[in-house]
Amino acid sequence: MLAGKEFFQQGKYADARARFEAVISGGASDDASAAAQFGLASCLDAEGKPSDALNAHPLLAHLPCTNTPARSGPPALAPPPTLPPARAD
Repeated sequence: MLAGKEFFQQGKYADARARFEAVISGGASDDASAAAQFGLASCLDAEGKPSDALNAHPLLAHLPCTNTPARSGPPALAPPPTLPPARAD
């Protein structure tokens, strides 16, 4: 996972994507898998594939895909989003 983040920060998105995909397919914990899915989505977005990025992470899949202006410099790899607390019904 750390190698994926380092590759991402170096702008080596294909290498980072491969590392994140390995974490996802390797049966990692739920937390690690969720973080890797977010990293994968970040890589796809950085590679100019916003639709694929939105579909790479379950929490992003419902968001509309819009064209955004070009970024200056590499995108920042943000931490995975936190889930709201479960409702007690």
